[in-house]
Amino acid sequence: LAGYPFESLHELLNSMAGSEDAERRRRAALLLGHLEGCGNCSLIETLIADQDNQVRKEAIRAAGMQKVANTVPTIHKALADPDPVIKETAIMALAEFGRNPAVMEDVLNLLGKYGESLDYAVIKSAGIMGTEQAGAVLMEELQKKQLSSNLVYPILETLGKISYKPVSELIISHFLHHQDLDIRRLAVEVLGNFCDQNSLEGIQSVAHDPHWSVRITAIKALVMIGGPLGTQNIMEALQDKDYLVRKQAIISLGSLRDVKTISEIVKQLADKEMNEFACEAILNFGRSALPYLHRFMKRDGSHEIREKVIDLIGKIGESSSVVPLMELLEDPNPNIRLAA
Repeated sequence: LAGYPFESLHELLNSMAGSEDAERRRRAALLLGHLEGCGNCSLIETLIADQDNQVRKEAIRAAGMQKVANTVPTIHKALADPDPVIKETAIMALAEFGRNPAVMEDVLNLLGKYGESLDYAVIKSAGIMGTEQAGAVLMEELQKKQLSSNLVYPILETLGKISYKPVSELIISHFLHHQDLDIRRLAVEVLGNFCDQNSLEGIQSVAHDPHWSVRITAIKALVMIGGPLGTQNIMEALQDKDYLVRKQAIISLGSLRDVKTISEIVKQLADKEMNEFACEAILNFGRSALPYLHRFMKRDGSHEIREKVIDLIGKIGESSSVVPLMELLEDPNPNIRLAA
């Protein structure tokens, strides 16, 4: 029904919203949340004032989905509702309206008072609203020993979303080596998103984490932070026992475009699993890779790798490669002459 024009359903919705059956009124609110063109519909306001909690909950959610601005004060008042489910719905609806310091302050005041489910809504709403004022409060929660393990992940995730960098030291000391794999991976991801050089040493400490997904996340974080020390760790990952980690290392080196790493990337052309990614990485360097490729294609060694290098030189397509390629027309190997 939500695919139909609002005008064609207006009469039906009026009938449902005025029904004595609470379930029909709830369904009217549900439909209003998904129906295009009803953002200014007074029916949503009417249903938010309904006596039935399920109807009110659905209407508050609809107001958030439709971003009905004049309902914000009413939804704000619902934070004081005695029903925790209404509070939770109001929190998530208010988040849809974006940053609002006054609202965020009242939402944060609910933290730790009405159970884990509502705490989760408070934490997620802070991330959606994107307000830094939540940072100090969430960081304080993260330091509590009795904090539920189910809330650690969303708090870390939200602190990353709002880019609250003061939490970096706490993450490094308490969560980079957490027993929970998902927490470790998220901790690395958050530090990477901060792009803070002060986190480099911490991220390097998990470059050899037991789980491949954490090692991959560490490589991505090192790329975001940048610097020669991070590049060295990524180079070491080329020897990782896991296929996906080696693949990420090659892709990352290609994105960093440090010409000092080209020789190591070229070596990966010999690996049947990695040569496709090595080719893509080398092409990322463009013309800056050519001096290294020109030297490599003349070396004694695997004819297959030399052919691949010559092919890459052709794809880069710079006229400076013509003379070096002509020299290979005298190469003793017919395949090399053909590739040239």
